[in-house]
Amino acid sequence: MKQRGKLAIVSLILESAASRKEGATKNRIMRDVVLTYERANRYCDMMVKKGLLSYEESRTYLLTPKGLEVLQSSREMLGYLSHVKKIVNRYKVYDENSIDDIHNVNYYYYPTQH
Repeated sequence: MKQRGKLAIVSLILESAASRKEGATKNRIMRDVVLTYERANRYCDMMVKKGLLSYEESRTYLLTPKGLEVLQSSREMLGYLSHVKKIVNRYKVYDENSIDDIHNVNYYYYPTQH
């Protein structure tokens, strides 16, 4: 599995909490985001302290207005990044003559011939 950064995990937890009107339980977040119990605890506790989530008596996490703001910003940023990735992949080609092994490929960025 590809390693995810903190921003990606926080965004996925916010998505999980936002996807249900009644909020998300820790178990639901663990399943949605594929986190261990310890990591889910650590992230949820941090996000409550930062004001991104609120913990309710019904043992669910709800999105706060600040959490909604962060979620919208991360969605917007993801939109920009997907465009950048498409552009980079369009111009990325590798030199087949310079492949020493699968982990040592020389990439050059210039417009490809279509």
